[in-house]
Formats: sequence, C-alpha cells, structure tokens
Amino acid sequence: MTESTKTRAAATSIAILISMAVLCFTLGRSSNIHANLFEGGRGTQFLCFGGTTDIIKLNNGEPNGPNVLGFNLFRRYSFTVRGDFNRARCITVGVGDDQNGDVDLYLCKNPDAEDCFANPSFSSISPDSEEEITTGIGARTWYVIVKANVDAVTYTVRCDEKDFF
Repeated sequence: MTESTKTRAAATSIAILISMAVLCFTLGRSSNIHANLFEGGRGTQFLCFGGTTDIIKLNNGEPNGPNVLGFNLFRRYSFTVRGDFNRARCITVGVGDDQNGDVDLYLCKNPDAEDCFANPSFSSISPDSEEEITTGIGARTWYVIVKANVDAVTYTVRCDEKDFF
C-alpha cells in the first residue's frame, strides 16, 4: 500500500465518521445509526447522547450478558421497581484481558446518558471488577448505565427488586 493510498483511506474513514456524527446529531437519536464503530462497543452511543430506543430492559434477577464493551463506551438499561416499599439492587461483574474487568455502574432517574454521568442518583466507580448499587425505596423506573474504562471488558449486569426490610 502506497503512502497516498494510506492517506486516502484515512481521509475516507474520517469523512465517514464525521458524516455519521452529523447525521446522528441532526436526527437527535442514537438509535438511527446502527454501525458498530468500535469492537464490542456501541458506536452509536459513543457518537450521540440522547434517544431512548437503545435502552435494554432488565428482567428481575436475570443477568443480561455476557456483553462486551470497548474503551470508554457504555450501554444503557432500565429496571422498574413495582412495589412502593421496595428498592432496586443492581450488580455488574466484568472480566477484562488482565482479568480485572473494571466497569462502572450508574443509576439515574433520567434516561439521558450525559446527564446521568454528570449527576447520577447513585454510582459505583471503584477500580474493581464488581460494582453494586442499592437504591432508596419507591416504585419507579431506574436507568442503569454500565461503562467500560480503558480496557475492553466482558460483563454481565442484573437488577433485582428487593423488599425494603
């Protein structure tokens, strides 16, 4: 491959990424672009905040996964607490190439990812491979975000509805 061919290929890749970003922001929804730009991650969420059609509903107590995330990418989930005197307990466990599998867990009342990262209702961001959060009581829908850090990670996530007592 000649130097000019490499330059053209790089320029084409950059142009495609810019075009996709412009389209995404124009539409205002991450779900309208289905390209997976990064291995194991969701390029749509990397490019765009907003939109709610990419949110995966968690079943009570059933783990979702194994899933894969790449560098600084995230996935959004939702979990609904039905009982007025119950709470949610969410756990994520990650395994990475170095067996650490550092993932972060955020719970928010609002589905907007950017707002959730800035102002989470609850978060667990220790450098461990397992994160756990228990919410306050009350029937409501919680939005759960699992975010990878520097290394690619395989993870599972689950939420359970628990009695307050």
